[in-house]
Amino acid sequence: MLKVFDAAGEIEVPEDLGSLNHLKYFCIKAFELETEVPTSIGMLENLETLDLTGWYWRHDIPTNSMEDQSDESDEYIDLDLDLPKLQYLVLDGQLEKLPEWIQKLQNLVKLKLVSSKLTEDSMKLLKSRPNLLSISLMENAYVGETLHFQNEWFKNLKELYLDDLDNLKDILIDQGALPSLKKFNIHSVSVLQLKTIPTGIRHLKKLEDLSISVVGDKFMRNLLLNGGKDHWIFKQVPFVEIKDRRVSL
Repeated sequence: MLKVFDAAGEIEVPEDLGSLNHLKYFCIKAFELETEVPTSIGMLENLETLDLTGWYWRHDIPTNSMEDQSDESDEYIDLDLDLPKLQYLVLDGQLEKLPEWIQKLQNLVKLKLVSSKLTEDSMKLLKSRPNLLSISLMENAYVGETLHFQNEWFKNLKELYLDDLDNLKDILIDQGALPSLKKFNIHSVSVLQLKTIPTGIRHLKKLEDLSISVVGDKFMRNLLLNGGKDHWIFKQVPFVEIKDRRVSL
């Protein structure tokens, strides 16, 4: 009874993929396969983890070829998936817009987006996911200059990871947003577009772990625990880790 399928190396995706009803984990990496994502994924109703890594999205179909790609394209993946038990989703590749079927994933717990080039309008599709506990936005998964978490957004989210979002200048957190957040990581946000720590962190009453790894002398000075002018913003957080990224480069 096959429960895990990792399509890597020379492993081929079976033609009868949709009949693997007991499959719980499915990973297919574009840079290791000369194939396309099978639409029969939508038949895997017991799937709990789906990892689509390294794909480019063209004509609503994920492909592993850069051919015919255009910077002006606004097309995005839409496999029309309805996976009632899916808990962990990884989408690695340019989307620009989130696929509408994400709204069907009522049991989605963890979402990782890489190189997606999303805008704030796309984030609105995620704000009310009832069981979403963790979001990772990595390597320009978000390309807006401002990331604004508004009142009552992401009520149950517990973990937020922002990593290498080169255009990001401001992170706004309104009172009432992210009320359940416990872990917040901001890493390597350009060199440095982000000018200050988000003052809205003071609203995150349940925050237990704050990790910041950035580049910028002024930014770092403002965060110093012994007199930095922005220290008051996060002084209530039990564990705080601040790193100058240049030290580890």
